[in-house]
Amino acid sequence: MEIFEQNLSLLKKYHSYINIEKFDYNNKINIIKTRNNSYSFKIGNTTFHSTFDPVKEGYNFFEKKKNLINNNSCPVFLGTGFFFHITPFIDNLNLPKLILIENNIDIFVAALRYLDLSNLLKNKKITFIIDNNENNILNKLTKSGIKKFTPILYPPYLKVYTRFYSKLLEKLSNSSPNIFEKLKYGKFNNQNVKILLISSKYFLMGEIISALKELQIEYEEILLNNDEFLTEDFIKILTQKIKNFKPDFTFTINHLGVDREGILMNLFEKIEMPLISWYVDNPNLIIKHFKNNISDYTTLLVWDKDNISDMKNIGFKNVFYLPLGVDCNRFKYISIKNNPFKHLKNDIIFVGNSMIEKVKKSYDRTNVPERFLKFYKKIAIDFAKTNEKSVENLIAKKYPDLYTHFKTWDNINKTNFETTVTWEATRIYRYKCVKETLDFFPLIVGDIGWKNYFRDKCKYFREVNYYTELPLIYNLATINFNTTSLQMKNAVNQRVFDVPASKRFIITDYRKQLENLFEIDKEVICYKKTEEIPCLLEYFLKNKKKREEIVKNAYKRVFNKHRYTNRVKEIISIAKSVYK
Repeated sequence: MEIFEQNLSLLKKYHSYINIEKFDYNNKINIIKTRNNSYSFKIGNTTFHSTFDPVKEGYNFFEKKKNLINNNSCPVFLGTGFFFHITPFIDNLNLPKLILIENNIDIFVAALRYLDLSNLLKNKKITFIIDNNENNILNKLTKSGIKKFTPILYPPYLKVYTRFYSKLLEKLSNSSPNIFEKLKYGKFNNQNVKILLISSKYFLMGEIISALKELQIEYEEILLNNDEFLTEDFIKILTQKIKNFKPDFTFTINHLGVDREGILMNLFEKIEMPLISWYVDNPNLIIKHFKNNISDYTTLLVWDKDNISDMKNIGFKNVFYLPLGVDCNRFKYISIKNNPFKHLKNDIIFVGNSMIEKVKKSYDRTNVPERFLKFYKKIAIDFAKTNEKSVENLIAKKYPDLYTHFKTWDNINKTNFETTVTWEATRIYRYKCVKETLDFFPLIVGDIGWKNYFRDKCKYFREVNYYTELPLIYNLATINFNTTSLQMKNAVNQRVFDVPASKRFIITDYRKQLENLFEIDKEVICYKKTEEIPCLLEYFLKNKKKREEIVKNAYKRVFNKHRYTNRVKEIISIAKSVYK
């Protein structure tokens, strides 16, 4: 209490405009004692400072951000936390003025209680704005007489208070009114298209880049780290790339880099920058509940044709079907002799996740009352049996009492619950399919969950890297067995392209959209019911000539129609049709 009283006295003396007694605070944050005898805190699942050495972490933050500071603008720190990330700026830079914004009075009061803030509070160059109303904050900044601000956002605040701080960041980053006009220019005016990629180490972006290189299409890339988005660094890099490179459109996968609140799309609308986002997972599990990204400057490409109507129904105007493809430079024939995994050669090989851990992780992320969460298994059984594509629609039809509560949940928990049901349904279905292969003693390549299922009834090998090891595994099977995730009821997964590209044979579950991609029975073999699996496996294990004929036809199809060079050409064609 001695530190608290000392801090309150200094606050009253040097920052009398802050009357802490007027605030309603409850001190509802979780204080953590760090290993170096300092303090951090948690809100929900988010820890705001290092639990080892928050002071060192603060200096690392300073080193990353100090170049943002210049003499022409006033630094505004969005989120004060326990000030570890702010004090290095004060100690190392001669700042004439700085503004500290905090939206949660509990955090500010906790800092006063636990930390000696004498030096900070005595600093008359600092202005504190403690308010949870963004308009009040902006009014105070306007009245300050300062013309230009440099916002410095502390990342945990964007995670916990996304809407509040993303809006402030946008307003402050765009304090110069001419920025939008400077970033406007005509698109598709030249014969050669230029594309800006918002990228990470995400599945498929590497294939897109390889295809762009092969087609000699100009591109530049913004590489995100750890799902980073809408930070001042990202905005700065993005606007600089647009200004210098002048892309015809921006491309991303699964809306990577795009915030749920629609701040980035608001910027793109103002500068008339098209965004093409290719969904290679179910968009209903990603964007359905986050409708602030609806814009004429957003075009969605969906790998599942069924999602077109879903996306249009929630307001997206430009939605097109674009199935997956294959990189034939990566997935190709490799002889057994040259295969480092040749000891794993087997008649039947299945590669896939048991879904046990994925269900658990999604379940643990879902923060709703236990009496509702426990329904997920029953709903999953129904979802696995039905042709219904939407978990929400199934709940509305079969579980009206639960749906009454479901509608009141926040968007994140709705999505997490739907994902839990979808993964559990996939787990049930996948187990049922793979079980039918056990008479042939298959090799199962995947997570440890499969050992818990089948014990000594199959061979088992660990999970493999998609890019470096999976092409080798496909080449070891007489028959590659496939079963599709129930996140799409009628679409096809990557394996139906990758295995034929490797000039190897595949048996997969029937999906309606498969008929538009391959000629069934001539280029691909399907089972419609799990009971058909053993007979199909037995027949094609015995009929090498028939297998080779189908493999030859399938390879010709994927090479001519389903490479990623084909898909990139389609993406550009769609972009031109919408925005040229």
